[in-house]
Amino acid sequence: MLPDLFMLNNKPIQKSRLPQDRRGFSLVEVLVALAVAMIGIVAAFDLVNRSLSQSNSAAMRLTAAYLAKEGVEITRNIRDNNFVDVTLDPLLWKTAGGLDQCNDGHKGCRADYDDYVLRKNVNMDADPMIKKSPAGFFNHDVGAPTIYKRKILIDDSNPDFLEVEVVVWWEDRGAPAEISVSSKLYNWWLI
Repeated sequence: MLPDLFMLNNKPIQKSRLPQDRRGFSLVEVLVALAVAMIGIVAAFDLVNRSLSQSNSAAMRLTAAYLAKEGVEITRNIRDNNFVDVTLDPLLWKTAGGLDQCNDGHKGCRADYDDYVLRKNVNMDADPMIKKSPAGFFNHDVGAPTIYKRKILIDDSNPDFLEVEVVVWWEDRGAPAEISVSSKLYNWWLI
């Protein structure tokens, strides 16, 4: 048992007695508070991790959408070049430049931003792989492979227009993902 009096600088001091309501926390209370705090911290880290993952997925979808739109624009440019080329018969507007090669319904064609002709896909596993050049341009020939593949499908059954569909697919966190863009390209000679 401790004495009620203590000495400090040779002066007696009395031991303070704390009332019951001013005692410290018990070990159980501290452990519960730590558990609640840890749950909050883990939840915050999980939220940050999920938001980073979703932003990466959104960036992939945005790139794929741009690549699909580029495929439609490449096809439109080839169609426009067919009209500008005055040596062509006006009836060949939808066959020149490889526009008639992409209607097989499965393999489709491929083209890059600087192409004037669509190229038929031979091997769906290798051909449509898109690469990124050191200059930052997407293409099929030069650069580092990307996760994206693209095919251009053309339905030329209507005599007045071409139905163009561009499909871009990739793998996002182990699951297949796909974006498709379609457009109708009309015969200018009818206008």
